[in-house]
Amino acid sequence: MSIHGIFLTLLQLSIFSCGLSVSFSQLFLFLSFIFYLIDIKKEKLILTPVLKISIFLYSFYIISFIVRFHQLNFDTTYLNKIVGSELKDIFLFAAFIVVQNVKQEEIPKIRKAFMILFAIILITGFFSSFSPTINIKGNLLT
Repeated sequence: MSIHGIFLTLLQLSIFSCGLSVSFSQLFLFLSFIFYLIDIKKEKLILTPVLKISIFLYSFYIISFIVRFHQLNFDTTYLNKIVGSELKDIFLFAAFIVVQNVKQEEIPKIRKAFMILFAIILITGFFSSFSPTINIKGNLLT
């Protein structure tokens, strides 16, 4: 399998694993981004208005993280806290860049991954409607 094939497989895994676990989805998206970077046959990056706005917003996100980290005198507890929560959402930004490496003939494969995602969401939603709901105190809600 070529690097581009691995990239495409990881991208598909990131799409339909989103219905089961966002963390797994982010992991697969991060890995597909890595394979996107090392793929020498990748498509040229097109700077669309959405991509430009996304780059601006996520640059602001990273800069605000660095400023806050500096304000806290480089306290590593803040770093551990942020890495475990919001900072990993930056990998979702990679989706805007990664999808530009999908070739026209590969779009049906991506569409199939979205169909699997929709099926997962429907199935898990169906089963969750029959599962009991428990509140914070541990009491069963009816």
